[in-house]
Amino acid sequence: MSTREKADYVLLVHHFDEQIHTKGAPVEYRRHHRGDVLTLDGVEAARLLKAKAIEPAEVEAEAAPAEEADEAGAGAESTSTTVERPANTATTVEWVEYAVSQGLDRSEMEKLKRAEIIAAVQ
Repeated sequence: MSTREKADYVLLVHHFDEQIHTKGAPVEYRRHHRGDVLTLDGVEAARLLKAKAIEPAEVEAEAAPAEEADEAGAGAESTSTTVERPANTATTVEWVEYAVSQGLDRSEMEKLKRAEIIAAVQ
């Protein structure tokens, strides 16, 4: 990847403040949280990959077609996989996925803290 080429990555750390460059304007920052998908250039991506703060977003892109196939076949026999209940020490992202699999609204769950999500699914 060249230093100018951009690609998508998933944020693994709690948060990341991305510096926004606008020529002639004061420096601004955009805060990203764990699980957010970021579009980064090669230099910034290499730095964050080395720090293990991000991973390529292709992992999530591969999971999406499988979910679509499950939905397409839902009319026949329900063979969709279920998400197992995560350990209490699992990440907030894992708890959000579990809550969504239990029928709760993703946007609402993403606003909550892990303890609140655990309470909501019990």
